[in-house]
Amino acid sequence: MNFQLPFNALGPIHHYRIQMTDALHIQHQKTLAALHQCYGFTLAMSADVLQPFMQMMHLSELKSSFELEGQSVAYARIFEAHCSAAKTTDKTIQQINAFKLSLQADQGLKDLEPEFLRTQQKTADLYRNKSDQKIVSYYTNLCLYTPPTAANVLDKLKADLHQHLLDPVSLTTLQQHCISHFQLRALAPFISHNGALARQYAIMALSGLGLSFSTLPLSACIYHEREIYNSHIRQGVVNQQLDQWFALYLTVLEQSAIHLQHCLQQYLMLRKSVAEQIGKYIDYVLPTEALVKVLFEQPYISTQHVCKGLNCHRHTAYLYLEHLCKMGILIPKKAGRETLYWHKAYFDLLVTEPLQ
Repeated sequence: MNFQLPFNALGPIHHYRIQMTDALHIQHQKTLAALHQCYGFTLAMSADVLQPFMQMMHLSELKSSFELEGQSVAYARIFEAHCSAAKTTDKTIQQINAFKLSLQADQGLKDLEPEFLRTQQKTADLYRNKSDQKIVSYYTNLCLYTPPTAANVLDKLKADLHQHLLDPVSLTTLQQHCISHFQLRALAPFISHNGALARQYAIMALSGLGLSFSTLPLSACIYHEREIYNSHIRQGVVNQQLDQWFALYLTVLEQSAIHLQHCLQQYLMLRKSVAEQIGKYIDYVLPTEALVKVLFEQPYISTQHVCKGLNCHRHTAYLYLEHLCKMGILIPKKAGRETLYWHKAYFDLLVTEPLQ
């Protein structure tokens, strides 16, 4: 997903136009309907049931987003690293965790929020800098040729992008979201993870439409269309026409909303099924409600998680885990010196690919 684009061909944001054809109008309405339906579904769920699932889906989304940037890691490894007490040495997992923590700490993307930008006098720190180059003589060190400045072009485009993000109008329509995402991705103003930041901004910008999603599986949907995704961005740079890009953007948002709602429905059904299975277990009386809460906090469970969640002794936690394994809900797995208990049904749900 990291590709070079001709910066001289990029124009300021106000040069880009989206011609709303009948087909785009229909797709626009379908996308808004899917987003509102999914968001309404989340509002009907209690926070203690919804939030753990959305946190795990966010981790899954970041995994897919980094894979689009050429940094691959297995789902099992990233979830194990998240749930284990042991430190990971995998560089990609470390970067994903750092990215996730920066978002949680309101660092990273907070720098792109209009309200935050308005309070800042200096903005250069948000972006990477590109210095001018010149060709000098090997013998005399005198300048032989100074190529056209790229730094000046980038500075103007970054200032224009910054001003656009300051404008409240940039959050009010999906057309503006599309243009912001395009310019962030094409200009690539940050030192690294420009694609991941652009996709996170796309999710954050939906709050301007009253749709406050903590995450959406955008990257998983884009992954299957990544060649078209790159091609439409290139065409938009060269032609300064974003119609095809907007159509793809709308389609990806719609697919993401549909997939998230489907996963939420399956999640609720799985919670109910597990609760019924534990409640009908006759070999030992288990605290059903408390165990279900722990089981759906993350797909790998440790003894410490059970002790903390149930406020019980370590020996009692081992006993509960043993019975959950006996029922087939959990599968014990060695992770170094630690034993993690794999909730396979929950794991499979979190890594389900979107329907094409």
